[in-house]
Amino acid sequence: MLRYPRSRCCEDACGGAEAAALAAPLEPGRGVLVRRGTEGQAGAKAARGLAVGGAGRAGAGGRALLISVGGMLGECLEAADRLARRGVGCDVYNLRFIRPLDQEHLAGVIGGYRAACVVEEGVASGGIGEHIAALAARRGVRTPVAAAGVPDRFIQHGKRRQLMEMCGLGAAGIAGRLEAAMQQAAGAGAAQGTPEAPRPAADELPRHHLYRPS
Repeated sequence: MLRYPRSRCCEDACGGAEAAALAAPLEPGRGVLVRRGTEGQAGAKAARGLAVGGAGRAGAGGRALLISVGGMLGECLEAADRLARRGVGCDVYNLRFIRPLDQEHLAGVIGGYRAACVVEEGVASGGIGEHIAALAARRGVRTPVAAAGVPDRFIQHGKRRQLMEMCGLGAAGIAGRLEAAMQQAAGAGAAQGTPEAPRPAADELPRHHLYRPS
């Protein structure tokens, strides 16, 4: 079966470097780093050997990662811009494939960041975001992974941008979810060495499905 890379449809929302990344040859099961943040060294580990669009852009990456699925690349790039204005360096990775998925490669990418968020326009419950969070946990990746997607309820009719905003999948909502994951990661780091740290009840967990290996 021939598969057309649907992410090419997002090129109008991208700059030159991002468009070049989307034009990079497909590697089965692997995505592509579309944008690299501008702060810190945390992303350097994840970005090692993973140049932006094959262009060989130098520099360390950001400390957080947005993983775009399907048609969510434009919103992820906007969210990264918002975070940059707040002083948070954020890399953007376009997943490209749901299946096959190079799990070892993806776990290695995620493991180089303080926090990650998978953004999809499908239902979050049982979606690719939860799958990626689970596989990262199974492989011992301690980076918290948030799964942002459509809530499992009836969604009324409307324009796409309106519906994305309604579901928390606009740029502001995505940025907020990634910041929440970073805050929880920072809290977990501060709590290390405290064996009696209480765990939140199930009904107190954030609605964006945050996963972290125990």
